[in-house]
Amino acid sequence: MSVGFHATTGLRSSTPGAALPNRHTHTLNVLLLAFAILVVLCPTALANYQLGTPMFTRNGWDYSASTMFDGSLQKFWWCGSGSTSGYGGLTDVIYYRFYDYSAKQWSAIYQVITPVVGSWEFNGGSGTCNPTVVKGSFSPGDGNTYTYALYYTAQNDGNGKVGVAFSKDGVNFVKYAHNPIIYPIVFPSTGRYGCASSSSFNSNGVSGVYIFEYDDTASYGTRFWLRYAADGINFGAPSVISTSTNFVTTIPASDMGYDPSTQTFYAAMSSAWRSGDREAWQFGFYKMAASQVFSGGQGVWQLLGLVDTNLTGSYLNLQAKLDRDGYGNVSLPNLTGYFSTGTNDATTWDLSWVIHLAQPSTVPFKRYYNPNVAPIGDHWVTTGAVKSGYNLESTAGYLFMAPQSNTVPLYSCLAVYDHFVSPWSNCEGQTVLGMNGWIYQTKPTGVSTNALYRCLISINGATDHFVSVDPNCEGWKTESLLGYAKSQP
Repeated sequence: MSVGFHATTGLRSSTPGAALPNRHTHTLNVLLLAFAILVVLCPTALANYQLGTPMFTRNGWDYSASTMFDGSLQKFWWCGSGSTSGYGGLTDVIYYRFYDYSAKQWSAIYQVITPVVGSWEFNGGSGTCNPTVVKGSFSPGDGNTYTYALYYTAQNDGNGKVGVAFSKDGVNFVKYAHNPIIYPIVFPSTGRYGCASSSSFNSNGVSGVYIFEYDDTASYGTRFWLRYAADGINFGAPSVISTSTNFVTTIPASDMGYDPSTQTFYAAMSSAWRSGDREAWQFGFYKMAASQVFSGGQGVWQLLGLVDTNLTGSYLNLQAKLDRDGYGNVSLPNLTGYFSTGTNDATTWDLSWVIHLAQPSTVPFKRYYNPNVAPIGDHWVTTGAVKSGYNLESTAGYLFMAPQSNTVPLYSCLAVYDHFVSPWSNCEGQTVLGMNGWIYQTKPTGVSTNALYRCLISINGATDHFVSVDPNCEGWKTESLLGYAKSQP
């Protein structure tokens, strides 16, 4: 979680901005199939994923962005490295910036929430982080009524807590006089993270706010919780939310958005963490009926698609947040996620985006080849990104983005230089890059499919795996039948 890491001091150069997904500004039912090159970088098309490049780079780290589409503006509040009075190093602060689709330009960057040294919100490199922002009408007792509530996480004693600040314009915030407003379920707790603000939702358009939070102190263990406050401040007792899915166990560091037309919640949830890493390398898009979200831990999240190293090419893909309106509602049929790419060096973390397109439900399974990879060249068969030097040879078929009846997963793996596909989640002891998709286990009736085989080239002890529609593997060794992929999207 964000508040838990201690800041580093590495700096990088900054650039003013990059590509954002295009949107129509006069409706919430946003068309996200067309994209504009806003500055210098362009997105990459990956079938029913649209993958963006880092929006901008800045000195230090940038992640955990709460986003909001508001008229012609795309607004961002995020956690980044900054300074505060009385401390010589870098710490977590919260920034704000917007992109104006009408003017096609970025605003300046504003530092809007800064930890106070000596207060509950400061512990060295861990300062104020995990912003989640909603609009409404909030009256915190200081004689003013505010339009924005920003919930954030901080700690000074090893126990994460949640505070709130209010603003009339989204830039100038006033911290609530009686922060923190949410404590860990078990407080104090030793050896636990505590609680953290993950997401917020305004249920009545005024001040009836639900907070969705991470907490690892209760007997349930590390779970996802919700609390409600009619005034956006005085939150009641927590209720646990299910983290069960129809495929993988999720990590309850999440963002949620609501679709009122179907009474369904959508979520972006982390789902994989490599041993020794400080953040997640995979997250997924999910949905669940609101009745199950509010059922006290019952229900199963339905996976819509996974974003990981295989798809993006980034070692880490962390702290994903959904694009929502000011009250926490998503715009469908497509889901946009803002997340950070980078490595275990936090100074490499940059904000990027990905769009999960609702149709089609499959992704092309493409075979690439680079003859210059020592010692015998390398085939790379994947639904995701490949490095330069790999040339497209063919499309083997189309894999489902999420589990279907009679399907099994295919993973993207790496053994030193040899990229290969495996049905085993541990990649047979090699490096796991992520998920390619799901393939029919047995040949279905009424569906046009290609039988796919895992093949092996072995020369003087060197190996090169590939996938073929030829059961004889084009003259090389046939290792196994992987399954049956759709021949069309």
